Amino acid sequence: MHPRESTLSAAVGDTGLRAHVERIEQTLERVCFLNRALANDDFDRALEEIGGSLPGFEVQGFPSGSSVFDWRVPERWELRSATVRDPAGRVVIDAAAQPLHVVSYSLPKSGRVPRAELLEHLHSDPARPDVVPYRYAFYERDWGLCCSERQKQSLDQEWYEVEIDAADVPGDLHVGELVLPGERSETILFVGHVDHAMQANDGVLGALVLAELARLLAGRRSLTWTYRFLFVPERIGTIAWLSRSQELLPRILGGVVCEMPGVRGQSLSLQLSKWGDTKIDRVLQALLREIDPAAPVLPCWKHVVNDDGFLNAPGVDLPVASVSRSAPEGPFSHFPEYHSDRDTPERVDWKGVEETLSVLVRFCDVLERDRVPVPTYVGEPFLSKHGLWVDWRLDPGLNAALEEICHGIDGRQSLFDISAAVGLPFGQVAAFVEQMAAAGLVEWSPADRFYASTNSWDARAARRLPEGARQAGA
Repeated sequence: MHPRESTLSAAVGDTGLRAHVERIEQTLERVCFLNRALANDDFDRALEEIGGSLPGFEVQGFPSGSSVFDWRVPERWELRSATVRDPAGRVVIDAAAQPLHVVSYSLPKSGRVPRAELLEHLHSDPARPDVVPYRYAFYERDWGLCCSERQKQSLDQEWYEVEIDAADVPGDLHVGELVLPGERSETILFVGHVDHAMQANDGVLGALVLAELARLLAGRRSLTWTYRFLFVPERIGTIAWLSRSQELLPRILGGVVCEMPGVRGQSLSLQLSKWGDTKIDRVLQALLREIDPAAPVLPCWKHVVNDDGFLNAPGVDLPVASVSRSAPEGPFSHFPEYHSDRDTPERVDWKGVEETLSVLVRFCDVLERDRVPVPTYVGEPFLSKHGLWVDWRLDPGLNAALEEICHGIDGRQSLFDISAAVGLPFGQVAAFVEQMAAAGLVEWSPADRFYASTNSWDARAARRLPEGARQAGA
C-alpha cells in the first residue's frame, strides 16, 4: 500500500454518492498494490476487501485443472521473489520493489543467462519508454520479466543472474457473488474483474464501483428485478461461473460489465450487446448521451472485449454491454496509463468515478421504474380538465411533447420507449405519466419486453432453451 492524502474532496461534490465514492477510494488504497493474479492469495485478499462488508456475499471455488466448457481452470500462482543481478552482484531488477517486474504467471527461472536471452524474456514498451508494463502469460507459459525501455537499453553486461522463485500451486480459483432478490426472478447481471496486479482503473476500480452499486440497491425497501453481481478473475472467472450456472441463463435479462471508470480526460463509452438494441443497450446509450451527446457507442466485440465477449458468444447468448472510459482507437490502447505502473490511485479521476456510479444507479432506476401505461381514455385526454396541461412558457419542451406522449400511451410502449421517442429524459416523462395515473387516466402493466420485435432473442441466439422455457425479456 502507498498511503497518500485523499484527492477525493476536491473532485467530488456534496452528493448522495459522496460516501460511496469515499469508500471506493479507501478500498482501492488497500487492494490496488496487491499482486492480484487469476488465482492467488492476493486475489483472495482483494476479494475479501470488496465483499467482506456486503451481506450475502459468497465465494465460489473452482478446482485448478477442472474443465469449464472448452477452457481449463489454471493453478494458483504464487510469486515469492524475483531478482536480476549483474556480474558484480548488483541487483538491477527486484520484484520486491515493483511486482510488475515479473510477468504474471511466469514460470520459475534460476541461473546465469546471456544478455541476448535475457532481452528475449524482458518485456518493455518502446512507445512509453519510462513505464514498467504489466504483462501476463496465463496460458502460453514461459518465464518473463518486465522493465522500462530505458532500463532495458542500459543493460550492457554479457550475462546476468536471474532468480524467479514462483510456483504453480493446486487449489481453487475464486469468484465472488452477490444476489439481491427482487419481486421477480428475472435478473440483471453485473460483472467486474478483480485481477491485474498493481492496476487501478483497469479492472479492480470497476469492481469497486459495482460493489457500491450493490450496496445502494441492497438499501432499497424493495426491488422489482433480481440483481446478481460477479467479482471475477477476468474471463476465466466468468467462464467458470457460467459452467455451473447454465440453469440460470433463461432468467437473465442482460447485464453490464464495468471497468476503467475513472480515466482522466475521457468520457464514458459504451460497447453494445450483439443485439445492439435491447433495452439494456438503449437505456445505457440514452443515459450516456444525456451526459455527452458525442459519447462513443460501439458494436459488440469492437471496443473493450472482456467478460462481455464470452457472455454474448453463441451458446451463452446474453445481451451484456460494457461501460468504461476507454478511448476508441486511442494511441495507448484504452488510456495512456493502461497496463503499466502508471495506472495508480493517484491518477484516478474521482469525479469520473462518481459519474460512472451515478449512471449505473440511474440505469437501475429506469429498469425499476419503467412500466407500460395503459390508457383508460379514448382518443386524447382533456389534460386541462385534470390539471395536467403544461404551460409552454414554463416548460416548453414538455409542452411540445404532450400530444406525442399521449399518443404513445397505447398499452404496448413502456415509459422508457415513450421517453426515447419524444427525446425527453426518462424521469421527466415518467413523472408526467405518473401524474396521469394519479388522475385515473392511466393504468399499469409490467414492462417485460427487453428485445425489439424486429430483432428478437431467437434471431441472434444459438443456445437451446429447455422445452417449454422462454428467455427472459424475449
